Amino acid sequence: MGSGSLLLNAKKYAAEPAYIHYYGQELMTSTYNLARMNMFLHGIVPENQKLRNGDTLDADWPTDEETDFNMVLMNPPYSAKWSAAPGFLQDERFSDYGGAGPQVES
Repeated sequence: MGSGSLLLNAKKYAAEPAYIHYYGQELMTSTYNLARMNMFLHGIVPENQKLRNGDTLDADWPTDEETDFNMVLMNPPYSAKWSAAPGFLQDERFSDYGGAGPQVES
């Protein structure tokens, strides 16, 4: 999710921008708080925000929640450091792509 800028750009493409419900997940707590502030500064009411502070690679968005998205936007976590635990290699979310890549040493 980053600072929420990409999510906020969805307003440009919506016929009814006041009715958009924003869902986002961000790993870094400071960036998560920045995204929340960004939403408020752009007039997004709290009822239309569902933002989480969490690690998308380790704990994806809960699948037990009812969702019906018209648009999905994503900031790939290119700079994220992750464990590359064996479970990632068999993670069904990545199965269509041959599994998640190994951890890259920097």
